[in-house]
Amino acid sequence: MKKLTFNPKFLVKPFRNGRLYPCFGTSFDITTVLCQRVINLEDYRQGICDMTEDKAEELRHHQPVFYLQQQADAFTDNGDGARLRHRWNGLLLFSKRDKKWTRITVMENRKEWNVVLSFEDPDKDRYWFVVDTKETSFDEETFWCDRAMWKAKLDEDLDSVTAYDYSYYVRALMPEHYDIVDREVLFGE
Repeated sequence: MKKLTFNPKFLVKPFRNGRLYPCFGTSFDITTVLCQRVINLEDYRQGICDMTEDKAEELRHHQPVFYLQQQADAFTDNGDGARLRHRWNGLLLFSKRDKKWTRITVMENRKEWNVVLSFEDPDKDRYWFVVDTKETSFDEETFWCDRAMWKAKLDEDLDSVTAYDYSYYVRALMPEHYDIVDREVLFGE
């Protein structure tokens, strides 16, 4: 019998002024399916709810976010409450314009590139994807070396892919915007 271990690979910040938490599979599902702010913004995109552009822009700034390149390192308590320390998690975040073509290219190369998460930006012509480097050393120097190496490799097929710093975050979206969610790698499920 396979032993299940839950080791979330990235972090979630449910509220704009809130704290970061390890993102388990259940919290990913709750955030992308049940969060009313995510639902309201999607309803606005679909024309289902009546909202001004200013109100929609305000709502965009209050969406839950995922820190896809960071994982929990340890909790520390300096007397004013526990704080989560975090570090790079071995994943790299990339994006590319022309989401239709990029989606096709990413899907064709998903195994070779170790793509564990991919999604479209519903508000822009941009496609995002996360590569698992399979690194075991999570220091900053390894991050920068891996990022440069993977960017060069991806540029061969995608030409001018954008690579992000490990502190970059993305908004949570409804499930229909995600093409790949490798639950085993991302959540240890």
